[in-house]
Amino acid sequence: MGNRGHLRVFVFTAIFLAAPKVALSQTIRDPQVSDVFVPAELGHVSQVVETPIRPPAKLVVLIQDAHVNYEAQRHLAGIVDRLAEDHGIRLILVEGGEGDVSLSSLRRLAPAAIRKEEAEAYLRQGLISGEEYLDLVSDHPLLLWGVDDLALYDQHYQMYMELEQARGSISGEVGELAAAIERLQGVVLNQSLRTLEQRRAAFQTEALGLGAYVAFLVEEAGRLGVPIPESTPLGKFQMLQALEQGMERERVAQDQRAAVALLREQLERTELDALTALGQAYQAGRVAPQTFYHRLAAAMDLAGLARADFPHLERYIRYLALKAQVQAGQVWSELQALHAQLRERRIRSAEERDLLSLADAAALLTDLLAARWTPEDHQAYRRNPDALRVERWLAVLQAQTAQQGPPWAWSGDAARIDAAAALAVRFYEAAAARDEAMARRALAKMDAEGAAAAVLIVGGFHAGQLSRLLAEQGADVAVVTPLVGREETDARYAEVLKAKYRSRLTTTGSD
Repeated sequence: MGNRGHLRVFVFTAIFLAAPKVALSQTIRDPQVSDVFVPAELGHVSQVVETPIRPPAKLVVLIQDAHVNYEAQRHLAGIVDRLAEDHGIRLILVEGGEGDVSLSSLRRLAPAAIRKEEAEAYLRQGLISGEEYLDLVSDHPLLLWGVDDLALYDQHYQMYMELEQARGSISGEVGELAAAIERLQGVVLNQSLRTLEQRRAAFQTEALGLGAYVAFLVEEAGRLGVPIPESTPLGKFQMLQALEQGMERERVAQDQRAAVALLREQLERTELDALTALGQAYQAGRVAPQTFYHRLAAAMDLAGLARADFPHLERYIRYLALKAQVQAGQVWSELQALHAQLRERRIRSAEERDLLSLADAAALLTDLLAARWTPEDHQAYRRNPDALRVERWLAVLQAQTAQQGPPWAWSGDAARIDAAAALAVRFYEAAAARDEAMARRALAKMDAEGAAAAVLIVGGFHAGQLSRLLAEQGADVAVVTPLVGREETDARYAEVLKAKYRSRLTTTGSD
């Protein structure tokens, strides 16, 4: 489902302290979750999950892995490289393996240039991952450690292969169901309800941007009297957009230059040097903008400078502070809830309600069979498991098509689709069991290594559940999403997965 987590951000050309360079602190060796920063050219921090246990015992940087996508793997390698360089993180925990899976022992077999050339070729083919690439070509003392339970992994792999075979035989039939429902929506739904559903579909396929979709929903909410409090994630996002629209880069720069000139006169040398060093780290892309500007605001307060005298700079500082509070996942969840509220206000007949229930079920079924479910999708299924059973809603669909036009003849096999859906649900439940094992093993390995911070690399499907499990057990979690290329990878991932699985069986002597 497109657009999840893609919040538009206000981008400034860097504005820095014009002062002689001072020595920078190269690393923050005891990083907090707020210290995790990913340059925009590599990805972004998509979510922060803080443990209720304070202070947190550990920090986990959870990177969502887009398997075999070349650009995403290069960006993943760049992110891990930065975390190792800036924070000294050496423990890299990964799914799909058990125990030490490092490749650094191979460094001695060839010069750096040859290693890089060979590793690049393997990375392009999807035969190694971004962290393995980095382990081969860098000098970082990394430890790659598999945290999977291989018995559970093997069980999950077998389910994946069965599901891949099953969905190949029914994808056309499911597509026919979805197409029939879509045709009915154009006839049965009233105009305002049809527009609401069309806008959501356009947003999900990325034909409509986030800003335009939010503006549409907010306008609809106002028209129907649905409040959006400023304290909610969506309310904060609206405030963020308003601050962004009124931002003028040059005026912010003018205010900042004026403030810095006064700070040079009024700050103690130690504080000025610290601020300058942080400004240079920001310029080098080593710290987040909000980290530098928070420190700048504190220095202004310390020097007794009234922020109101620098209104454009003050606006930008408020913008950055608010942006740090807005989490994409929370905004997405609230958008879904708001859409549901507006839909309920627009429904005028039982036929519309029944048809929308069918549309939701078909979308949930399609994403299930394509292994695209989110934890929220799984929760929706658990609230009403019968909704996915094609045999239960096929009669409603056929009755509506007969009422609105010529009878609809479907050649599919509902029982076969329901069996595939049941297998897919078991696949997700098996993934949950793996998540519990990986969370437990990840924290145990951090304890064994005495590591206060570590990287955990898992597929995007595991990220939501794992971040919750880790937070419950005392770790702050920064979820990082690398930039992903547009190459189609589903088929190649299946082939690479099979090849790696066969290779592991050959190596271990398993059947």
